[in-house]
Amino acid sequence: MTQPDTRTVFAGVDTRSNAEIPDWYDSDPDPVPFSRAVRTVSRSIDTDRFDPIDAYSPIYELCHRAGVDGRRLGEITFGEIRTYRSADRVQVDILFDGLEATLSRDEPVTMGLSTRFEDETVSADGFAQDITCTNSMRQLTERSELTRPSRDSLESWWRAHLQEMELVSSRLGNAIEAAQEIETVVEPELVPTLYESIGWPPSLATSAAERVIAETDSESVDREVDTELDESKFLPDSDDEDGAGPDDEDGAGPDAEGGAGPDAEGGAGPDDEDDAGPDAEGGAGPDDNAGSDAEPTTGSQDTETDGMAIDLWTLYSGGTYALTHEHPGSEGATFDEHVRLLNQLLVAPGQAIDLLESDGTTPRTVEAPTLPTTLLTRTGDPATTRSRSIRTTAARTGRGFDR
Repeated sequence: MTQPDTRTVFAGVDTRSNAEIPDWYDSDPDPVPFSRAVRTVSRSIDTDRFDPIDAYSPIYELCHRAGVDGRRLGEITFGEIRTYRSADRVQVDILFDGLEATLSRDEPVTMGLSTRFEDETVSADGFAQDITCTNSMRQLTERSELTRPSRDSLESWWRAHLQEMELVSSRLGNAIEAAQEIETVVEPELVPTLYESIGWPPSLATSAAERVIAETDSESVDREVDTELDESKFLPDSDDEDGAGPDDEDGAGPDAEGGAGPDAEGGAGPDDEDDAGPDAEGGAGPDDNAGSDAEPTTGSQDTETDGMAIDLWTLYSGGTYALTHEHPGSEGATFDEHVRLLNQLLVAPGQAIDLLESDGTTPRTVEAPTLPTTLLTRTGDPATTRSRSIRTTAARTGRGFDR
């Protein structure tokens, strides 16, 4: 991703907030309060009407009044502000430490809002970060925007976004676990085509594929080590390559119980030098692989293939890595489209697997997502969404950002 002109990390909404940056977050060691970061950014925006101070003052006040699990949002708020002066664009990622989508097999995912200020318009959508790799998950909800809104409509708009986060976190957890259960098998060199099949350009698809292959190979090494340990007990005795040493209890020595000695019950007859006769009880039939030249059992009868089994959560994570760390452009329209295309793998994994496997060798170019891309789509006023855990008081505090 194109580096922003400025990047400011914040913790807490003002100097009274006792907020800290989580250890997993890649941040500046000296974060500033959210209010100070917004004031600083506003000075660089060329507008006389609606500026970032106007846009973000209401959420500052709401975080003072809102609480979750007995804690004020203002005490658990952190994130960063990035500016792109060439476009007069401000990107603000707001996260809430402890507001999470919980998973049964992995670390929780931290929830928040991804917002943007550009051309006197503020927009927001559901956002989360995977704390194990700091990959960003964007546009988890349908993006909404306001241009030069009134104070009342802007406060109602921010409140609705805060209140829907509980529902989004629940749906995100369910979506991740569903995606972990759906796999596709593909040869390593064809992994990029999976991303190209949803409409990604080859360069971005390659970046994501390299990440997926590296992660999958790492997991395979762990599995191979376990398999070797399990198989070691099936290997033949070192003194007898074919496993038929005279002291081997289960071998074919003359004194072994069930062996092939001339007096053994079911043993080899005088005319059968090596194997038990075809009708002998317990003997080796014509199709029995019990001869001295047989390969030792390895404990696993699975047929090896050149393909890699990759679940859709791993594919999605590889994509978020590429978007977060290696996207060639800035956070604009093209970036947003790549996010929407990738979100098909997470939001509709059961349908996405058919899309990926419809043609395993030929990339398919599309101009827009063909499957659902958000966990929550608004059918009307977003203020109709309510949360049981995030509460705000009715009265205004009267506080805003100092200009």
